[in-house]
Amino acid sequence: MVLNIDPAFENTRENNFNIEKNVSGAEGIADPSISNLVPLDLNGTPRNDPADAGAYQSTEFPPEG
Repeated sequence: MVLNIDPAFENTRENNFNIEKNVSGAEGIADPSISNLVPLDLNGTPRNDPADAGAYQSTEFPPEG
């Protein structure tokens, strides 16, 4: 659980809960005893070591505009 830190979701209004690389408070804080059981996120992206908390591994978002 991420408390008092911005998770930097991509677009919550469109139910897009991907997290932004090098910005998200969820980056690198997953419990390894859990994340090691799930080697891929919901997008099929391999988990880093340490993995990110949540259903998605952090990614770079495309530029806005």
